[in-house]
Parts: sequence; structure tokens; C-alpha cells
Amino acid sequence: MNRKLITCLFVAIILLIVFQATASNCDLQNAIENFRPWPGMEDGKFGHESEGLHIQDAQFDSVHSFDALHYRLSLNVPMSSGYFSGLMELMFQVVENNLSQIQLHMVHLTADSVFIFSQPASFTQGDSNITVDLNGPHSAGENLTIGIYYHDISINRGFYYHPRNAYTMAQPRDARFWFPCYDEPWDKATSLISATIPDSLEFGSNGVLTSVEYHPQNQTKTVTWQNELPITTYLMNLIIGDYICWNDYYVSEVNDSIPIFNMVFSEDSANAAYDLATIPDMFEAYINRFGPYPFNKYGHGFVAPFAYGGMEHQSLSTINRLWITGDRNYEGGLAHELAHMWWGDFVT
Repeated sequence: MNRKLITCLFVAIILLIVFQATASNCDLQNAIENFRPWPGMEDGKFGHESEGLHIQDAQFDSVHSFDALHYRLSLNVPMSSGYFSGLMELMFQVVENNLSQIQLHMVHLTADSVFIFSQPASFTQGDSNITVDLNGPHSAGENLTIGIYYHDISINRGFYYHPRNAYTMAQPRDARFWFPCYDEPWDKATSLISATIPDSLEFGSNGVLTSVEYHPQNQTKTVTWQNELPITTYLMNLIIGDYICWNDYYVSEVNDSIPIFNMVFSEDSANAAYDLATIPDMFEAYINRFGPYPFNKYGHGFVAPFAYGGMEHQSLSTINRLWITGDRNYEGGLAHELAHMWWGDFVT
């Protein structure tokens, strides 16, 4: 039984217990009792998993030669084809004395150039990784920053391109298909993701929106989301498309608020507003049972086509557009993805 299925079963049991106890405050019990498998999960399995990944072979040792501290991604996504390019900057701390190179996961992407701080660095790229020369040995405790310029044309793995929207889906080990990284769940880091996109489109990601810079000369804009809380690479995400966006809020009894950022196609907006109206009630139920919400925002980006039902990307779940029905038919699925913020994202 794979890890995703085990997690799904575990959280489903928690959901049944929580909502049985809180049905008077959050009228979701009937939806959960009658919830049917969502598109892409009818047989209880994901339609795609990383090739060659076997749970018995997973390495759970968190010690390696460096500790990832912060990923900064600066992406260019024209949305006229599957082409995209970017700069990945990784700040890391040296763990192993005399470290002279590091290896990152990198599949199908083409590295154009590599830097350590502002100095060019040599590198070797293989089929599944890139090895970066650090220009001399470094001591344990040193903080270094490398940058890798790269580009790719999407093969709809890791990064998925469709004419109306593009998005990432990397569980369990496909982040390496859209940016170079240490693609193992036990080395969390903070992140900042910027994307330059056509100015008629919208872009959502992990964390909070920090800036939008318009470029009228070429009808684009650069949108930046900053995540100051530890995240694993498979939970880092982006969603770009022809969306309308709005914020709802969960407001606590002491008037603390958590923004709930939603991205939907315009023709789905009325049905989505109804389907999502109970999300604040779910927050109330979970906070009362699990403790404070661990992040500074939540949200949903509805995408199509999508091979799965939903994916609990940290602070912005990616959801199959088919879950928008206008009658809350998939309310249990939305509750499931929100529960993952505590169990699966905060506790990974």
C-alpha cells in the first residue's frame, strides 16, 4: 500500500471523528458520509507515480552533506506553449567539512549556466541530477548560495501546461521536473517564487502575495509569493491561468483572520462561491481539534484537465475543476485537502 493511500485513509478516519463530534457547528457530516471517490481516485490509487519509487527502498536518513535553507525561483512562463525558463537560487548550509561540490535532482530540464554567489561555477549534468562545483572546499557551518539558470518544454510531468492553465504536481518526487532541488521530503526550506506571465493571467503559489510588477512594454507582469515557513519540495507549487481570484476569510472569536485565496475560471465563479462557503466552518472545526492553523494563508486553485481529485500543496491546494458543482457534492474532498495542512504539510 503506497504512502499516499495510507495518508488518505488516516486523514479520512480523522475527518469522520472530527465531524461526528462537531456536526452541530459545521454541517458537513452528511457530505462526508455520502462522499464518493473523486475524479482520478476511483480505484483508490493515483494514476501516476514516480518511476522506480518503492516504499521499501525509501531512505529516511535526513543527514546529507548540506542543509537546504531557502529556494528562490524566478520563472518566465509565456503561456504560449509549454516552454518555460527560470533561475533557481538555493541558499544552503554546509554540513560536511571540506565540501567541494553538491548534487541536486534535475530531470529533463536543461541547465544553461551556474553560479556560486556571483561567480561562474562549473557543473556536470546527468540524466537525473546536476553536480555543481563549489569553487573550493568549504567548512561545516558556512552558508553558500548557488544559482542555476535553466529552461524546458513541458512534458506534463512536474510542470503541466494546457492552453488555459498551467500548474505543478510533484508528489512524491517530481519537483525535479520543474526546478533543480534537493527533492527529498526530509529537507524543508523556506521559499520565494516569482513568475513573469501575460498580464491578463493570474498566478498563485505558496505563502503570501508580496508584489505585482507590471511591464506594459511587453504586456506581462511579475507576481511574487513568499513563503517564510518550512516546506518540502513536493508541496511547492504554482498555478497560472485565465482566472478570477478573491479572498474569503476565517475569522476567530478573537478577530484573528486567515485569508482563503481562491482561483477559478469566470464561468465557475457562482458555483464555486457556494461550494467554498463552508471552508471557514471547516477551519473552526479543525482548529478546535488540531490546534492553531500552521500557515498564514490557505486557498484553492481549480485546474483542468487534472488527473487527480485534489493535492494539498502547502497553503494553496490544487483542485480538480470537476469538484465545482454548485451543490457541494465534493465538500468532503475539500475538507480532506484542508485537513492535510495539519497532517501531511505541517507534519510531513
